Amino acid sequence: MDCKEIREYITLEPNDERVEIQTHLLQCTSCADYRRRQHSLDVVLQAEMRWETPADLTARLLNIAANPALLANPTVMLQPRPKGWHVVLVYTVTIMAVILSIAMGVQIFGLLATQIGLQSTIDQLVIWPSQAVAQLIQVLPESRYVIDFFLQARTYLLWLLCVAVVWAVLDRWTPQMSSGRSQVQA
Repeated sequence: MDCKEIREYITLEPNDERVEIQTHLLQCTSCADYRRRQHSLDVVLQAEMRWETPADLTARLLNIAANPALLANPTVMLQPRPKGWHVVLVYTVTIMAVILSIAMGVQIFGLLATQIGLQSTIDQLVIWPSQAVAQLIQVLPESRYVIDFFLQARTYLLWLLCVAVVWAVLDRWTPQMSSGRSQVQA
């Protein structure tokens, strides 16, 4: 057997006591050193892989095993919930952090926009449709009738959209009417 095979056997089965392996380890110091290193690594790994169960968990599990009725009422086993003001505080701090982050992002974006001249580009994009319409009306004066028609149609379509939204909200809304009488079940 050569050193490569011996090291594979040592890695796969560190406690292998075959005669061939033992005689090779007596003759080859590098393989013997390899086996010692592997053994020390195994000892460290076994120590790290050992996990002690917390005493509290052990006690609770033994309590459940002794009294199975606790499984029917799991709230007995739950840890206490955080106080209400803790939850409110965490939500408030989170919301404030998000708002502050957004405000800082807007400020940084504004500074970058002024540095690269983005505001003038946005202003030109906002003005462009009205300039295009004015130029179209100047070239084709009769086109203003078509444009006026589309603007009026747009207005009516916006009103129809508002009606559709209100209709959808009212269609989903089911008020709970409670009468003063209680129903008797038979």
